[in-house]
Amino acid sequence: MMEELNQETIEEEVPTEDTTVEHPVEEISEPELPRIPDILVHRFDDNGFYMEDLFVPGDQPIPSDCTTLPLPQPIYKPQFVNGQWIDAITEEELEAIKNPKPNLTLEERVKQLEAVVNSMLLGGI
Repeated sequence: MMEELNQETIEEEVPTEDTTVEHPVEEISEPELPRIPDILVHRFDDNGFYMEDLFVPGDQPIPSDCTTLPLPQPIYKPQFVNGQWIDAITEEELEAIKNPKPNLTLEERVKQLEAVVNSMLLGGI
């Protein structure tokens, strides 16, 4: 009986606590992907004439009215034709840019306006 008593005592003294250890759980998030840089494109109209520069997100397709082909320099009137930029400026337009007409004096402008008004008022007489 003594053995039985000792058995019971031993069983009672053994801790019955939960010995599992909880470890903190780290949340796993999606890794951040590197951002694809924007792409500089040159937009042109239906006739191929340059309109503006735009930035298109790098993961988006380039619009059909745009190109990444750089504009040659110098270029006065860029036009995109057959996959390349050309300068569509006429000789007259280029001459006007290179040799601008001097500004008229105030007296010259008044004389021109008087002539226009007189021809409008007296043109039929």
